[in-house]
Amino acid sequence: MTATLSVRPRAPATAPFRVRVITGVLLLAVLAGCSGTDRAFDRATGEVNSIAVGDPVDIDAMVLARAMLRAGFSHEEILDKGPGIRRSLASSGGAEARRRGTIVALFSHKEGELYVTSAQSGTYVVAL
Repeated sequence: MTATLSVRPRAPATAPFRVRVITGVLLLAVLAGCSGTDRAFDRATGEVNSIAVGDPVDIDAMVLARAMLRAGFSHEEILDKGPGIRRSLASSGGAEARRRGTIVALFSHKEGELYVTSAQSGTYVVAL
């Protein structure tokens, strides 16, 4: 009697690898799509945001620091937010400053005067 050995062909081992690669690529594509920033969200959560309400001006740092002190900013906040406010005033003529997501002051420049509206000290004008 002769014994016959039956060998069934095996499926190639590359099939599970292909599934893993395709799954990985799809996962990366989904993650890449989620990584874009929403400008409205950035605007609502940023510490300093530009607003187009006045004329662009390169304001002196000491003048801005005095205006920020009068508006109720601490010395640390002036160091943190001051450069951003100066950039915003230079690029778009206006800036809004936030503290923990709440607007605490608005700055704008028009015809040689800096207009400041603060939740703490009201509205005042600084001649440049």
